[in-house]
Amino acid sequence: MAFLLRILGEPDDRIRVRLRKKKMLKLKTREVIGKAYSEDEKKRLLQEAAKARSPHIYLAPTLALNAGMRDGEISAFPSQV
Repeated sequence: MAFLLRILGEPDDRIRVRLRKKKMLKLKTREVIGKAYSEDEKKRLLQEAAKARSPHIYLAPTLALNAGMRDGEISAFPSQV
């Protein structure tokens, strides 16, 4: 945010004051941090996915585990390509 305001030059001071008043100058962060799967959890996940009727079901967790993708990124994946 500070970088973008610096690019704007002098007018950024007015923007900065407004954002500071609204307490929007800093981005919000989440308290909860995700947890990595253990090797056993990964193996069980892939075993259960392999049992599915559709072979495409196995693709989603395989892609997620190998590419480090999150649930939302996987579900949006076809529309991003």
